[in-house]
Amino acid sequence: EELALPLFVKTFNDFEIPATFAIRGQLTEVNDSILGLLLKSSVKHDIGAHGYYHREFTDLSRDEAENELKMISAGMNKFGFVPRSFVFPKGSVAHLDLLEICGYKCYRGYGDFMNDCMYIERKGQLYNVHPSLCLGQSMSSIFLKKTLNIAIAKKLPFHVWFHLWNFGETKESIQRTINNVFIPMFKYGKKKEKNDMLTFETMLSATKKVELMSISD
Repeated sequence: EELALPLFVKTFNDFEIPATFAIRGQLTEVNDSILGLLLKSSVKHDIGAHGYYHREFTDLSRDEAENELKMISAGMNKFGFVPRSFVFPKGSVAHLDLLEICGYKCYRGYGDFMNDCMYIERKGQLYNVHPSLCLGQSMSSIFLKKTLNIAIAKKLPFHVWFHLWNFGETKESIQRTINNVFIPMFKYGKKKEKNDMLTFETMLSATKKVELMSISD
């Protein structure tokens, strides 16, 4: 993660693309370089939470989940921001009422590319940003472009996600994946953006757009 994050942040910044970075609360204790890098970024990224200890929320009692969320808030408050997006560890969705109480606006749980993707749905006062596709080292840029075209044609959100540690253990292997997978997708998406066919959004900004649309309706 320490090797990958600077490379990805640079790539996002070079293309002026905002992203949601879901951070484990533990990192506010042991390492400030990741949060510092994101906060100093030339692009305003959405810094969300990914649990405190990366425990599955379905395995936590209400008190345990509440304690984790409080620890996340306290840890991130030291860096001067409040997380509004939550990515459940391993997609284990639970204790949504506690997320509402803690001020979160959106979350991502489990989703399957073939059956449960490309939409954002309201759950109480929260919004579930369904995961569309997990990116890996062997992902085809042609497949990504075709899928993006489907999302554009149907005017649906295409929410790609990945773990920073998915792309190898060296800077060379990570950069190779960025060059082969991410940069072609970003270049293609930017052309579509220039033609007003899509916008690049974080989980939080996409949620706010959906919220405004529902109010106007």
